[in-house]
Parts: sequence; C-alpha cells; structure tokens
Amino acid sequence: MTTASKVASDAMQAGDCPTPGPWSAHAVSAEGEFAEWDIRPHVAHVFRVDIEGAANARLIAAAPELLRSLVDMLEWLDDGNRVLSDACKADVDKARAAIAKAKGV
Repeated sequence: MTTASKVASDAMQAGDCPTPGPWSAHAVSAEGEFAEWDIRPHVAHVFRVDIEGAANARLIAAAPELLRSLVDMLEWLDDGNRVLSDACKADVDKARAAIAKAKGV
C-alpha cells in the first residue's frame, strides 16, 4: 500500500470520524431571512441570515460521503498502473490535502 493509500485508509478508521455518517441537514427554525440548520446526528448547527446557510448545512451534512469518496478514489488510483496527466496529478494532490485536512494532520 502506498503512503497516499495509507493516509486515505487511515482517515476512515474507527475513531477518526467521531460521529459516523450519513449526516443530514434539517431546518429547525426560520424567521424572515434568518434560518437555523441542525446537522444530524447532532454534529453541528448552522446559523445564517442568507441563503448560504442552507448550502453550508448541506455541505457539512455531505462530509462523511465526500471523505469516503476521496478515499475510495485514491485507493483505486494507487491500486493500478495508471498514467495521469499533470492536471490530474494536481487534482489528486488536492484530494490528498483535503483528506489530511479532514484528519487534522
């Protein structure tokens, strides 16, 4: 297993994600343009006075699936003899950085 695969794989080990997914976003209150969103199971609240609050809540709720998808993608890329363009390599590096950021490393 390559170093990239190990980092990706380690990101999904028990204990690294304190609240397992899937998560979902639910509007819990709204008053005028103000809305409060609850990310369930209870992992976060999003308070915003504009429409970006809903988008932020959905993005947070998608985090476990996004992380799993990146991990799977890197495992697939590292598992074979694939020739990647420089542009693709740059995107793979961004995926590795995102996984590291999610892990706090």
